[in-house]
Parts: sequence; C-alpha cells; structure tokens
Amino acid sequence: MELKELCAQLKQKRKELGYSIEEVVEKTKLYPSVIKDLEDGNLENVSPAYLKGFLKIYADFLKIPIPELKNNLLVDIKSSTKKEKKISPNILPNIIYNIKAIPPYIKKIIFLTLIFVIALFFSFKVGLIIIKKISQTKTISTEMQEKKSKEEAKISNLKPPPKQQPITVALTAKKNCFIKVKVDGKIFFEGIIKKGVPEIWNAKKEVELKISDASAVYIEVNGKPLPPLSTTKKAIKSLKIDSSGISITK
Repeated sequence: MELKELCAQLKQKRKELGYSIEEVVEKTKLYPSVIKDLEDGNLENVSPAYLKGFLKIYADFLKIPIPELKNNLLVDIKSSTKKEKKISPNILPNIIYNIKAIPPYIKKIIFLTLIFVIALFFSFKVGLIIIKKISQTKTISTEMQEKKSKEEAKISNLKPPPKQQPITVALTAKKNCFIKVKVDGKIFFEGIIKKGVPEIWNAKKEVELKISDASAVYIEVNGKPLPPLSTTKKAIKSLKIDSSGISITK
C-alpha cells in the first residue's frame, strides 16, 4: 500500500464509519490540522519525526491494517550518493615514478612551503575566531534583551479566541517535560508529558499551563499554532488562555 493510497483510505473509512473530524480528535488526541493533512495527503506539512506515529494512531483507530507502512516510509527517504572517481591502474605507477624523481632538496622546499602555508592559514582562522568572540561578548547582553522583548511582543500581540467560543488547546512535547494544566480553574493534569505524544484540553472559559521548559513544547489554540514561547530552556509559571486574550508569566 502506497502512502497516498493509505491517506485516501483514511478519509473514505472515516466517512463510512460516520465520524466527524471533531470526534476523531476526541478519540485519537490528534490535532485537527494533522488529521486533515493526513487525509488530504499533505504529508510535507507534518513533522517527519511524528508522521509514522500519527499515521499508525489514525489507522489503528479506523481499524485499517498497515503491515507495510514502515517499508513505504523508508522508500520515500532516499539519500544521494557521490560517485567515486576511479584512477586508472596505468596512471598510478607513472605518478609514483614522477614523485620519486623529484630531487630531495626540491621535496624539502615543497614540504617547508606547505607547512608555512598551513600554519599561516590556521593563524588567520584563529585570529578571525578571536575577533568574532570579542565582538560577540560586547553585544551579547543587548542581543539577549532584544530577543526577550521580541518574544514577549509576539505573545502579547496574539489575537484572543473569539468571545463565547469554547477554547481548545493542543500541545505536543518536543522532549519530555513537566506540565501542569488547569481547565476552568480546576487542576486537570500534572506530570511529565512524553516526547511526541499529543495532548488536547477543552475549556469553556480558560486554560492555564505551567511549563518547566518553554522551548520543549509546540502549542495550538483553536487549531492555530502559537509562535515559539522560547528558543532556550526557560520555565513558564503561567500561560493563561481565555476569551480576553493570552497572557504569560515567566
């Protein structure tokens, strides 16, 4: 079974069973956008690290056997190889003979010149690295402050979910991290979210998250992805999402 055929079969089987996208989301915990991409065959929109797992979760839910899934995925991943240039066996002895025919003092001059060029090259590279490090040290505090301001501006400028609309928060961990979730003021989950496992929470009023590592999570709100919360390992005390907007406390 080819991947494109499997994707078409997923959509057809869901409709035959009478499931809506929302019902599949509730049963499988997959994102709505992921389900649509799998059914439409837009596999380039799904992270390669999670693609095989998402396909297996969805196919198992619809009871579609996929014994050749692994092989099909491996067929799509092809690495280019460089052809080695072969040296004619007749040329090699001539090269060795010509090298032996060079006078010893010429060989010595060539060797010393080569050593000098290599030393000069590495000295130049080391000098560039030292200059670059000094320049980075002078500006690093300013750059970190500007980066932090940009990250906070992205979060503050996010449009809030429409009023009177239920809130759906979908989260996938890029690596294992601790999460505490409050749904409408009540603790819904507290523990370690494992890498690659999607989690979805639905709320009438608000969802509040406490995250041990902001760089380790990917979050969608009502099907729309949030910008990265942080590019470095930082804890978030409170990420609150409600009808009035999105607020963050680090």
